Amino acid sequence: MQSIIFIGHGSRAPKGTELFVKFISEVIEKVEIPIKEYCFFERYEPNLDQAIESCITKGGTEIIVVPVLLLPGVQTNVEIPEILKKWKQKYPEMKIKFGEPMGNNPIMADLLKERLERKSFSTSGQDAVLLVTHGSHDPQADQEFKRMAEWFSSINQCTVEVAYLTTPPLYKDKAEELLRQSFNKIYVIPYLLFAGVFLESMAESIESNPGIELCDEIGYDGKLKELLIKRIEETKNHPKLEL
Repeated sequence: MQSIIFIGHGSRAPKGTELFVKFISEVIEKVEIPIKEYCFFERYEPNLDQAIESCITKGGTEIIVVPVLLLPGVQTNVEIPEILKKWKQKYPEMKIKFGEPMGNNPIMADLLKERLERKSFSTSGQDAVLLVTHGSHDPQADQEFKRMAEWFSSINQCTVEVAYLTTPPLYKDKAEELLRQSFNKIYVIPYLLFAGVFLESMAESIESNPGIELCDEIGYDGKLKELLIKRIEETKNHPKLEL
């Protein structure tokens, strides 16, 4: 019997967890697969091991795992596959398919454009966009993030740069660098599903600079439901990892 697991990162803030559960519960309602579970990679339960065990207990013989993450990284490239391989060794007859994160696609570009439109971004060339994410030690995550910026820049004919919350270049330093390049205003978009305290901290750190405009984070936008439904079909037919 076919089963599916949606795996989120797991937020430090209870509000982030509540938003994830609400969002993924609405996605699950649209999925026509007999066994449906969600879990968190860290901080909250159920974790991935518990979700897999639940699927097996309910009769699952094929498990489709879809990451609810914006970018690839150590989790999607190493840590989650290691857990899945452990379960495959324990149940060799079970089929396991693991999908890609949301990545670069037209829906993500639309969401970025909407965030800018809310703040009256000008495409005159006098303003620049700065995409900000946590920061990762995985080169693929960094490359994918930069490709997203380059793609968004090309289709909207505007300057788009990247920066990070925890690793260089830090967003505030990068925004001030762009202002020194004679841009009138820098529009900062947190490339995060839930910004929480990060958004508050960012607002505090740049509130004294009128040249920097903080936009809304990506968030659990309704359009992402459509994207996740597509990811299910892609994972069924062309998984990132098949065991």
